[in-house]
Amino acid sequence: MKGQNKSIAVIAVLMALLAGCGKEKQAANNSETKPDQAISLPLVQTESTLDSRGVEVILVPKSSVFQQGGLTGVFVVGDDQKTTIRWIRTGRIDHGSVVVLGGIDKGEMVIENYNPGLKEGVSVTKSQAVTREATSNE
Repeated sequence: MKGQNKSIAVIAVLMALLAGCGKEKQAANNSETKPDQAISLPLVQTESTLDSRGVEVILVPKSSVFQQGGLTGVFVVGDDQKTTIRWIRTGRIDHGSVVVLGGIDKGEMVIENYNPGLKEGVSVTKSQAVTREATSNE
């Protein structure tokens, strides 16, 4: 009977542990944005600068960049004020900005701080913190 009680106790503990699994994902899903929502977010305009060799490079804030399935991306806000994921190729990190080697152009607007709940197609209104540009101190 003692062995059976231990088995029941182990099963009860496992069930309690498993019951908590996925709560974080469920909580994140509750805060996800939906494509028909308009939200106010700080945007940053990409800029170019010359690197130490005199080659023009594009910069985005490190906080804008995210990884998904081995790809690197940023959320771009187009002329239609909607979010789109842009897959980019990155280089070095320089004073809080990431050098972009391909996938985005100078002057495009990116979401300043990546949010995993943000989806493509969300309407964005510019928040007060829109005037900042990605910068380098080379």
